[in-house]
Amino acid sequence: MSDKKFIETYLNDFSSLILPNDELLKKIVDVKEILVKTSKNNGKIMIFGNGGSAAIASHVSVDLTKNAKIRSLRILMKQI
Repeated sequence: MSDKKFIETYLNDFSSLILPNDELLKKIVDVKEILVKTSKNNGKIMIFGNGGSAAIASHVSVDLTKNAKIRSLRILMKQI
């Protein structure tokens, strides 16, 4: 497979995963409502990750705290 074809296939596959549809939008709104409700009830929002996922967990936690004013904890797991 040529480089151009590989990149084209990759981008088409990736873009199909993030195209908005009613089901995806409903799930995102549902998650938002759960986060807001948990925060208002003084619950804890914990985001876990290890390896590359640890960076994502950290980023999501900071975004929630900084931008949405929803406190969250990031738990970085180490492999044993």
